[in-house]
Amino acid sequence: MTLRGFVVTLLELVLLIFALGTEMHEFLTVALWVGVLEAYSLVSILLASVTLSLKSQIDKTSALRGEVAKYILSLRGIALLPVAGYLSIQNADYQTKKQKRRKHSFLMLPSFVIEHKFSFEIPCEHIGVWEVGVKKLRFEDLFGLFSLPLIRSSKEKAYSRLWVMPNIHTLRNDLETVSLGDYGLTSTLDSEQGELLGDSRLYREGDTLKRINWKLSARTKQLYSRQYERLQNPNIVIAVDTAVLEAQKGSIIDITGEAAISLANFFISRNHTVELVLLRNEQGLANEVFELSTENDVRNMQFNFSSVPFYVLEQPLDLTANDNKHIAAADKIFLISSNPSSATISDFADYCKNGKLARCIIPSPILEDTIEQEDVYGQEVTVKITDTAKIEEKVGGVL
Repeated sequence: MTLRGFVVTLLELVLLIFALGTEMHEFLTVALWVGVLEAYSLVSILLASVTLSLKSQIDKTSALRGEVAKYILSLRGIALLPVAGYLSIQNADYQTKKQKRRKHSFLMLPSFVIEHKFSFEIPCEHIGVWEVGVKKLRFEDLFGLFSLPLIRSSKEKAYSRLWVMPNIHTLRNDLETVSLGDYGLTSTLDSEQGELLGDSRLYREGDTLKRINWKLSARTKQLYSRQYERLQNPNIVIAVDTAVLEAQKGSIIDITGEAAISLANFFISRNHTVELVLLRNEQGLANEVFELSTENDVRNMQFNFSSVPFYVLEQPLDLTANDNKHIAAADKIFLISSNPSSATISDFADYCKNGKLARCIIPSPILEDTIEQEDVYGQEVTVKITDTAKIEEKVGGVL
């Protein structure tokens, strides 16, 4: 019963009391007509809930973030009396108390063959597995006295599951020469041992004395280190922290997923094998490792990313407290974490000093100026990304 129905019922009781107390037939007549109106209203929605059935479908089960899915709802059956109703739709998005659901009203006139269809566009705004569809569906009589839900339990909810996958960005790659320590497409590594390259580079902190090119340093009055290359396929690791900060969780997950899958696609398209590691997987369980070597592996991982169990945790990521054997053994290391500890940043700085390519990508949907003021982030090994639109440039710049 609605508030209006409660008021009308109360009015009917008052009229009956007056009719019995004063023996005035007029009050009794009005009370009876009000009772007939209530009975008609109640019967109309009871019949509708019994004779009408609900069916739903969605035009796709998976979509890329930013695409639109179409959800179709059908009411079928018999309407013996006119009835009104309203429904609300749950989108592929995080549901919050402040968020207003889309509500739709409708009217069904008496008919023995009813097939009333509703079509809704479901925007795929965030990566994840979403239950989309009807959140609430209620019938009301034409006078708004009674309301009855057609969906009465969670088992009857007309939900469809939708997997929203990360987009793959074409990374901008301005490769520097091998003399700057990047082996990129050449599959070589500036290392402590191996075959001597034909040139040298400026001394970097951490270079051993045996690498110093004393003749060139004396001639130029600057310290130069000899370069060595190790002919190999570099061991590439992309590590993803599945624990995210609560603030703007959806945006952080979007940046994380699309940066990781874009990196994997970049290297695999150049015939490299990539290890993708999910760190702090499922709140304390062991890390999960995926080996990607083909385009099909990338496509499968793109789908898998929609169901990665991201969760909220304020504790910073400390690699020394985590099983990081895959990271420590890698030649190229890309860590994607919204909350790396200062010790983790320090570890990555050490990796760079030892001739590795190590970068920490920090997805954080706040102003970059705010991030730059924080001393915990090392400027040389960290890359801050505030929006998925910046992945192409920012991630491409660290290759």
